[in-house]
Amino acid sequence: MKMHRALAGIVLAAAGTVATGQVVFLASDDDVLYRGTPSGVTNTFTVSDFIRGMAVVGGGAAVNGANTGDVIAVNRRTGGQQPIVVYRVDNAFSGTPTLVKIAEADQTFSDIAFANGKIYGVRTSAPTGVIQLIEFDSDFNTVNNYFTNIPVFDAGAGGLAYNASKDVFYVTDPDSDKIWEVSLGGGETEIGATGVKYNNNDLDHFKGTLYAALHDESDDTFHFGRFSKGTGAWSSIVNIGPYLGGAVGLVVVPAPGSLALLGLGGLVAMRRRR
Repeated sequence: MKMHRALAGIVLAAAGTVATGQVVFLASDDDVLYRGTPSGVTNTFTVSDFIRGMAVVGGGAAVNGANTGDVIAVNRRTGGQQPIVVYRVDNAFSGTPTLVKIAEADQTFSDIAFANGKIYGVRTSAPTGVIQLIEFDSDFNTVNNYFTNIPVFDAGAGGLAYNASKDVFYVTDPDSDKIWEVSLGGGETEIGATGVKYNNNDLDHFKGTLYAALHDESDDTFHFGRFSKGTGAWSSIVNIGPYLGGAVGLVVVPAPGSLALLGLGGLVAMRRRR
């Protein structure tokens, strides 16, 4: 009994650790990937293409060439390059990351999110100049286009994330430095000004927190941090370093230690059932 209580105490402590945000992030500034935790950057890598947006496959969506839990990335178009390339990022959180091409998208977009079994991207719609969400099939061919009423003129710099508990997307507007909430069936709502002058950025909604990687234009630095979902206010967690001038991507996952400790929960439950 005492052992069970001790083990249960460890599990409760682990749950608290996960709840308070023990995560690992992978952020990109063009072809440079930074792996780190809220304590700082732990590894830096150079990959074979410029990365513009990243996401972890989930939400019940099927992606040809990738499985649930894999990291995928979209590249930054350079010059007149067509089409946009989608990669699977192997060894994203252990070892040396490598890019494996899995698709060519039929239109430009800057970030990826998964919702209700579907794949979505975000872009600036030209010539109308509004933020546009795109629904893709499993090979990144366009299924539907959704045009918001959010005016924007900075093509391709916006981030996209999905909050399953509210069934809404979050999008960034680098022109006005604001955050918006978008419902495909209910329009869009301005959350608020971020308090930071940013340009290229990426979003990831994980365990109730809206994380972001962004270029802070005030001092030309690259940061990992979070936006308030209530006010839009920005809080930097890690100053990664000087901004290299490229496109930005971000994914966030649980820290390995958190996963291992949470696994003890199953052991406690199993012991109790016995």
